[in-house]
Amino acid sequence: MLSAVEQRAQVLAQARAIIETAEREGRGLTESEQRRWDGLMAEAERLRAVARGDDAPRPRVQFREKRLLNLGPEYRAAFARYLVQGNELLGQSDQRALAAGEFPRGGYLIPPTMLAEAQVIMAGVSPLRNLVRTWPLEHEYSLGVPTVDVGDDAVWSPETSIGAEDTSVMFGKRELRPHDLTAFFKVSNKLLQTSLAAEDVVLAVLAEKLAMALERAYLTGDGVQKPLGVFVASSQGISTARDVSVGAGAITYDGLVAMKYALKATYWPRARWVMHRDVAKAIAQIKDTAGQPIWKESTRAGEPDRLLGLPVILSEYAPNTIATGNYVVVLGDWYWYWTAERPTVSVQVLSQLWADQNLTGYLTRGEFDGGPALEEAFVRGKVS
Repeated sequence: MLSAVEQRAQVLAQARAIIETAEREGRGLTESEQRRWDGLMAEAERLRAVARGDDAPRPRVQFREKRLLNLGPEYRAAFARYLVQGNELLGQSDQRALAAGEFPRGGYLIPPTMLAEAQVIMAGVSPLRNLVRTWPLEHEYSLGVPTVDVGDDAVWSPETSIGAEDTSVMFGKRELRPHDLTAFFKVSNKLLQTSLAAEDVVLAVLAEKLAMALERAYLTGDGVQKPLGVFVASSQGISTARDVSVGAGAITYDGLVAMKYALKATYWPRARWVMHRDVAKAIAQIKDTAGQPIWKESTRAGEPDRLLGLPVILSEYAPNTIATGNYVVVLGDWYWYWTAERPTVSVQVLSQLWADQNLTGYLTRGEFDGGPALEEAFVRGKVS
């Protein structure tokens, strides 16, 4: 009969296989994979306790209660050591400090100060993070249904009247409910042991992983257990009523002009073009009626290039195939893309899964959702 140590090794191998499958396919864990993973890690924890002669691991504090506690400097210092050493090598004082932020599915909450640093990194990695409007949800189940249609302007009326009811203002298209987003990555143990600030290395990779996953979802997410993207035609976000032809078989100057003027001027101050670099390359070669390029390269560091006077953001996750029937560019005021997010993110150190490769794995979990809240604030370009 296998010992508890040998059984635990088998369980960890199964957990590792789940992560590596998702990693090869460039995605997060599915719901069924997540449940399977959680079960395996719980079993691994039980077997670890058995191997140590402790058949009754310490009970976990309820997550909702722990989130109200102050995760201060002592917690952050212990968390930094946890990122490098994992649970296996932590002293009792560090384990006691981390108990305040213990996550029920494994790992610990990122300290608020460190999470704020991660948010700054995420905004640097993905410019869209600076533009979307974020609603933090502490205990609420969802943000509700923030999607609105804009009707008539406000009207002047006598003090005894409130004017006619605006029946075109409608709520109820799509509920924003944060969903699990998992990201996993591996870091060399040699780097962790020699770096003066190993936690900074882990934090930077973690923030980049989350930022890229969110940017992809903001653009092409299908809205099922994830954000709804602007390049996805949907009655719950941006419908085909906001599609504009940018040309027949190719992108044209007239088509891009039509796109710009399909967006009300009130949205122009915050409007951004979003496209793939392959699309940008094609557009940069287009000239106006006077023979001048319509693409204006930035001459100052930190300032974006401009197209027809409006800033451009390039994303590797935007569509890049210029062909009939394909979406190729979006122009919009991203203040009206709303996200609902939990203000907590957890990290689980997987010190044993890749020990044979001298690597430490990290699994991070956050909860996010998002989608266009105001359809008329966006216009989408399609090749006809």
